[in-house]
Amino acid sequence: MIKKVWILLLFSFIGCATAQRKGIYPTITNFVGSTDFGKYKRIAVLPFSDAPYAPQSGQIIQGLASQVLAQLGFEVAERSRLMDILQEQKMSASGLFDIDQSIKLGKLLGVRAIVVGEVGQYMTQQRKTDTTYFPTVNFYTGEQFYVPIQGKQWMESYVSLSVRILDVETGALIYSGSGQFEKGLANPPQQIAERILGEILAKWFISPGACGFSMDSIDKSTIKKIINGSPAQKAGLKIGDKILKINEKKISPNISKFEWGSIGYGYPGEKKIFQVKRDNEIFNIEIIMGSREEVFKNWKPKK
Repeated sequence: MIKKVWILLLFSFIGCATAQRKGIYPTITNFVGSTDFGKYKRIAVLPFSDAPYAPQSGQIIQGLASQVLAQLGFEVAERSRLMDILQEQKMSASGLFDIDQSIKLGKLLGVRAIVVGEVGQYMTQQRKTDTTYFPTVNFYTGEQFYVPIQGKQWMESYVSLSVRILDVETGALIYSGSGQFEKGLANPPQQIAERILGEILAKWFISPGACGFSMDSIDKSTIKKIINGSPAQKAGLKIGDKILKINEKKISPNISKFEWGSIGYGYPGEKKIFQVKRDNEIFNIEIIMGSREEVFKNWKPKK
């Protein structure tokens, strides 16, 4: 399941199959304050504030955010523990916390970062076209009259939300993002929210830079494939190379997706020093990361 979700995240995340087929994507705005994922591995998701006229929508988004972060490899504080602390502190679970209260909760939970946010819209509306009247004539009397033609009816869902991730120790903003689809969709609002939330968090955890290689599924420190024209190929990496370190951080054969996200991802123009073992020789290779879009345009998936 985790493997499936990870793959889908790389290309647009889960949910909204109808929207995906038509090439409809949410509009996402975001700010990255820190990409030190290793430091913030233990994290807590607080209840989001509800959308107008949508009670419990904040708790729905809280659950979805916890699920997404857990699938990415974060250690998410249990909701039951959060509720216990809220009761102990005599605080409401509505999500209407100020920053000081939120940070206090994070410290009580023993996490390094907290996720807070707001649900702007969470609603489903019935849409329909007006009834039209088709003119016709009575064959026997010649009298003109109108035949009503019922308009089409359908349901449209609207969801918008924003997310902020804060450092518990300093209160600094680590990441923020917001998103929505530009028009209503026929999918249920929870499915739309899952898609938007996945896109928001993917822009933090899966950065826009790429080197252009993939690792072996068993020994995750060994290069299995290199994309033609990629920064990895231009720098001299070869299939079969074993990566020992990236910027002095060790790469183990069983490295987790979370650890790889902390070490292997980056931004276009960012320099990474790879310590590589090839034919019993160990040496360093400098790679300047390219944009994911440019690197993967030369990637040809297996048919």
